[in-house]
Amino acid sequence: MAEVYPEFEKRDVALVAISTDNVLDAKNMAESVGAGFYILADDDTSVARAFSVFDLHGDGVAAPSTFILDQSGEIVAYHVGRDITDRPTIEGILTQLDQMGSQNQE
Repeated sequence: MAEVYPEFEKRDVALVAISTDNVLDAKNMAESVGAGFYILADDDTSVARAFSVFDLHGDGVAAPSTFILDQSGEIVAYHVGRDITDRPTIEGILTQLDQMGSQNQE
């Protein structure tokens, strides 16, 4: 995501990653990948649980998930992966954002 983050900035949207790691590990992850966006720690898994993605597959971790929220905070699109490799494409996310942007301009 770090390499395409400028595409999110062009669309005037915020990108936030949430990790069930502790604060130090989340900080180290952000630094190691040169994120440029926030990686927040959810070490008590309360956020993952609130979005119903913690231990979804019985593996004791949060399922890889992408949520797109509109300006009012409503979830307008989401993808919950079956495993670590099941993630939406960057192009798909950007297309969804572009569609939201064109709907907001109408």
